[in-house]
Amino acid sequence: KYVPLRKSKPSRSYPKWYSSALIKIVRKKYKAHQRWKKYGNPPDYDEFTLLRCRERRVQKQCFNNFTSNCQTSVVKQNIGKPSSRGRGNLMARRSQRIHDSGSEGESDVDPSDDEYDDETQFEYINLPRNIVNHLRHDIILREEGDDLDLNVSDPLDDGFDMEDVFVDTEIGDERVIRDESVVIVQEDTNVLGGQIEPDVSDVFQWTEDISSFTGKPETYQRNPGPAFISNDPAEIFLKIWDEDIMGLIASETNKYARHHIDQYRNPDIGSTLPKYLEKWVDVTIQVLYQFYAILIYMSFCPRSKFQQYWERGMLEMPNFRKTMSRDKFMLITKFLHFVSDMNGSVHGHARKIGKIAPILDHCTKKFSELYVPTQHLSLDESLLLWKGNLSWRQCIRSKAARFGMKSFELCEATTGYLLNYKLYTGKDKSTHSEPVHGFANSTAKVVLQLLDGYLDVGHRLVMDNWYNQLVLTRYLKSRRTDVLGTISRKRKYIPQDLKDLKQNQVARGDSIARHCGDIALVTWKDVKLVTVVSTYHQHQMVPVIRAGVPMEKPIAVQEYNQYMGGVDLKDQKLSMFPFERKRCLKWYIKVFRRLFNTSLLNAYIIYTKSPLHRLCSHREFRQKVAEGLLARFGSNKVHNPLPVLPTSHNQILRLQPGDHFPTSTDLLPGSSTKRRRMNCARCKHLKKRSQVRTMCSLCQAPLCLGKCWSDYHTLENLKT
Repeated sequence: KYVPLRKSKPSRSYPKWYSSALIKIVRKKYKAHQRWKKYGNPPDYDEFTLLRCRERRVQKQCFNNFTSNCQTSVVKQNIGKPSSRGRGNLMARRSQRIHDSGSEGESDVDPSDDEYDDETQFEYINLPRNIVNHLRHDIILREEGDDLDLNVSDPLDDGFDMEDVFVDTEIGDERVIRDESVVIVQEDTNVLGGQIEPDVSDVFQWTEDISSFTGKPETYQRNPGPAFISNDPAEIFLKIWDEDIMGLIASETNKYARHHIDQYRNPDIGSTLPKYLEKWVDVTIQVLYQFYAILIYMSFCPRSKFQQYWERGMLEMPNFRKTMSRDKFMLITKFLHFVSDMNGSVHGHARKIGKIAPILDHCTKKFSELYVPTQHLSLDESLLLWKGNLSWRQCIRSKAARFGMKSFELCEATTGYLLNYKLYTGKDKSTHSEPVHGFANSTAKVVLQLLDGYLDVGHRLVMDNWYNQLVLTRYLKSRRTDVLGTISRKRKYIPQDLKDLKQNQVARGDSIARHCGDIALVTWKDVKLVTVVSTYHQHQMVPVIRAGVPMEKPIAVQEYNQYMGGVDLKDQKLSMFPFERKRCLKWYIKVFRRLFNTSLLNAYIIYTKSPLHRLCSHREFRQKVAEGLLARFGSNKVHNPLPVLPTSHNQILRLQPGDHFPTSTDLLPGSSTKRRRMNCARCKHLKKRSQVRTMCSLCQAPLCLGKCWSDYHTLENLKT
């Protein structure tokens, strides 16, 4: 039943259904775990986490292959829930419930998805007991939506090998291209689902004669630039965050705050309302614009806590308290909300993003309406740092954040202007039966959804090998959209001679080209082999100098290096203004802050494209936006508790001799010992804040004992 791993380690053994690839994964996981325990190195822990998730997927594949070869039967039964006790009976231990983890590395054409329902329980009959134990302890994936689920970022549906998918190779000096020599574990056999477009064929006849290539670049038919012209930064910003969306945010925030406060006032609960909630006042659109201005100013000077922006001393920022009090800002931050509680009829992807859906829809709509991009578009993924519990949290080691929420983004290649945005929330099974333009493949659907509104006008789409597929490339070309990018040589319909090509068979600087009439493939070796797909490039070489050595590079690779970094350019510009705080407790607030930060970048790009604009840096533009918001909606009055001001009668009494004896302030309601604290009348004129419990019995003015007491009763001008 067991195969020893090594002769030197007879105690380390595995079931016979373990493949050699799976044993290698287990060995690597064990070594990474030992290094992490010994040295406590975070990269070792990340590697261990990735290998552990990868081991579960490969175990499932190996087990399915083994059971399909055995003369056993899988019986579909509606059996009860297994016993939760350690032993139980044999049938209960062998009956397990299998769930899809929702990881994007899962293939969308898993046979189990087609034959059985997700809520079906399976009973494996006549299986060896060691296989059942491994199935119970190692193969069971956690249910989709579990807060502790960790999804590993693989290609959406092509099953890339985890060890190679993060290996990068430099192509030229401009751009780092992912190594395309990754191994596809299971090729998607159902690339096209549903009804395919009639003018798209999946027949590819490749030839070496590149001179017969008929692909020509499409002509761009739109006039790039902003949809309106303005030299006022605040006006451009208000075009994105108009009164409609601000009114919605104010309404939902007030509704959420009242619901939260009413819970304390419920007599059944019997709890008292906290003192800080007594200061809550419903927000208005004007107050929200002030809140936005403060957020912009905060990004210029990051501090560890919000309260530090209102502190006094050498590092104080007095204009913050002039704009809004600290308590008011903290209450708005606490109750900021965008949608009411959803009903139970919403499921899947729509329910996961429901709390941020109005902001997502509004921003993507405004971004596309206010700006017409240039011809080259870049499609890539971005990662927003998040280390909390979230079912669609991703781990991408090649990103700076490593852990976070992944999003698919379509940007202008030259400026990084965000055009379309799609937040990834795991494998969405509810949309598998709804193909997009005839494509049921998840990767193709993401590309086509992001390109909604940008087809048939002559754009050039640049994307990497996670998204490129030959059938999708042909379809986009039929929609008058050129495609350029890297592609894996293990993809379907790639010529067999390119698939069999080895690294040592091609010298550095050499290239091999194939075409099928409308699509060209160029395989070129720099550090490693890389294959580029293009619908409009001939096999032309341009001279370059790499590490002081002259060499030739395909023009397709050079243009890919030039235009692929649109999303990375956007992330680089946003990193200069840290809006997304690391210790944010709500994931949708962090997504909101990212979109708010991106809207400022998009507004700046619109401003620079305007013929009326004045030269200013990105930071100066943001500062002008904040100043414009405060000029339109700001108020210099801060609603703090004010001291009892002396009346004209008190002005006469305080300078006259009399019984000016100190006395205590009034008692607090419901207390027999605690006194009310009031602001000193003398310190108030000196623009200081000092709260006391003593007051003059004759003037009825709260005063500090000592110098404030004598100055108040002797000086005619209290401001000196």
